[in-house]
Amino acid sequence: MTEIFTTGPHLCGEYDPRIIQTNSSLPNDKLILYCTLRNIYGIFASIIAVLGIAGNVISLIILPKTGGARSAIVFLQSLGVYDTVFLISGLFLRTLPSISVMGHFGVVMSNAMSPLLSPLNHIAHIGAIYSTICISGER
Repeated sequence: MTEIFTTGPHLCGEYDPRIIQTNSSLPNDKLILYCTLRNIYGIFASIIAVLGIAGNVISLIILPKTGGARSAIVFLQSLGVYDTVFLISGLFLRTLPSISVMGHFGVVMSNAMSPLLSPLNHIAHIGAIYSTICISGER
């Protein structure tokens, strides 16, 4: 676990505890494939999260201006806030550490922010679930 907190260049696989614990003698081509797929996941997940955050912010701006039922608007606004918090915390906890192009910064930042963001992520997840249930029940 201490190799995660070391400074210096982070080569994919060299300090990655998932690779070291499973099989340290992986062939080089499989390691390159793993690192490439992990980077692609991190980049696409980051793009999807940023688009989701932008969509939630736009909906939070537009929703109060619509002339709908007040309770439905409040439930949709709470869903937008919970979803935005979930996406932001998930961005720092899951997707940024997956991008090894960023170096070791993403892993260190995720570990430093994990005690705060992990409970916040779970609270936002449960809040989004209950907001969706309230929206369904209200209609």
